[in-house]
Amino acid sequence: KEGDRWDARDAIASFMAPFIESHDLDEIAEIFDANIETLEEKTEGETLPFMDNQKIIDSLNKDHFSNHITTLNKYLKNLK
Repeated sequence: KEGDRWDARDAIASFMAPFIESHDLDEIAEIFDANIETLEEKTEGETLPFMDNQKIIDSLNKDHFSNHITTLNKYLKNLK
């Protein structure tokens, strides 16, 4: 039924949270055999994959992006 996918997402996130908190990005990438490209000219949280988001950033007129790690940790801690 419709809400099941959100329940599954929350269950997976809850299950994965201790693992994610105890590994850094390079370790996680190695485990999943993933390539990481860090864009040093952009602050964390404002990078959208495979697109130029400069028009979006310019239209905001100030920094509306939050720190990804802080926000993710807050989200994971609020899961039931």
